[in-house]
Formats: sequence, structure tokens, C-alpha cells
Amino acid sequence: MRLPHVDLNMNDFKDKEVLFLGAHPDDIEIGCFGVMSLLSILGCNITFCICTSEGIRKDEIDKSVEDLKKNGINIQNNYMLDFKDTKLYEKKSELKDKLSEIFSDKKIDFIFTHSRNDLHQDHRLVAEITLELFRGPNIFAYEIPKFDGNSFKPSLYFGLNHQIVRKKVDHLMTHYKSQQRKIWYRPSTFEATMSLRGVESGKYFAEGFEVIKYILGEHQ
Repeated sequence: MRLPHVDLNMNDFKDKEVLFLGAHPDDIEIGCFGVMSLLSILGCNITFCICTSEGIRKDEIDKSVEDLKKNGINIQNNYMLDFKDTKLYEKKSELKDKLSEIFSDKKIDFIFTHSRNDLHQDHRLVAEITLELFRGPNIFAYEIPKFDGNSFKPSLYFGLNHQIVRKKVDHLMTHYKSQQRKIWYRPSTFEATMSLRGVESGKYFAEGFEVIKYILGEHQ
């Protein structure tokens, strides 16, 4: 069953403060590379926060963010936390406290985070903490394709052109070589996901999002 249409347009995002939250290096780029490109054009200030980054994965995300900035993604702040991959539930309280410490006094209009329906335990935890910590901003959830599958039902779509699609795929394959041993981590996976969301939204390509919270009117 198709979910209700969300009455948003791109001007709603103009010059806003936008937080992208991810459990792991590459999560944000997989789910949101296209959206970050579009919002940067609209003058949004982007904050980028990853909860787990160690060793080679820390090196990868650092180089990825540097490249995103060089290529027009307006990342004003980035936070690379060093919690353990697959072990976030063991440190939920510490992670929640850390995110609260970083963001409690910062203005945020929109948040892009993981889906509560994601089957990866780290992803679900980040989604949980997002809803527990942030009461004012609009919140959207992005998707990560995976072996387990997900019950992901988008109702918000951002149409993408061929150039952004190519940049996204090239970026992922260039900066996250440690992940390419996984059979799903290949260009056709990312292209197919954007193509499917394009079909659903009447575009050639799109990124899709679940609307977790959308607040009409001015924030107080």
C-alpha cells in the first residue's frame, strides 16, 4: 500500500541546518549522497556524524569527507566517533550521552538517520537514539541495501540526474575498498536501488526516505 504523499518541496530545505547521522563509515553516502548534493546547492549547512570509525575504516571516512567537501558538499562540521562496529547496543548509554553533548545546543532543522526497520543492530540503535534525543527537528530515515533485506517503505523521494548517480557510485567504489569483498557492495546494487526509487516516484533515479517526523510551521 502506498503511503500518504508528503507535501514538501525543495525550497523547504533552503539555507537550513541539516544533520546526517550514520552508524558506520559509508552509511551516509549510501543512503544520502544525492540528497547531500541537492541540499548543498540550496545553501544548507551540513553536519556529518559517524558513530563507529577505527583503523582502515577511519582512514576511509576521513578521505571520503575530504573528497565530498572538495566536490561541493557543504559539510560545515563532521564528527567521527570511535565506538565499536556491531557493538553499539552494549554502549547505548555512552553513545546517547556523547551525541547529546555534541548536539544539545546546536540548531538543527532536519535530520537524516537510519530506519527503525533496518535489520542491522547498529542501524536500529542509531534510529532509536535519534528519536529519543531530538524532539524538534524534522526526521527522515534512509535505506541501506543488504543481504538481510529491510522492511523499508519510503514516502519521500528526491529525484536525481544521471550525473549525480554516477558521482555517487564512483565515490563509494573509490573510497570504501574495504567493503568490496561483500558481494552486495557493487555499482549495480547502488544503481538498482536508485533506479527502483526512481520508478516509484516517476523519475529516472531517486533516493527514497521514510518520513519519521515532519513538523509544519516555524520551529520555536
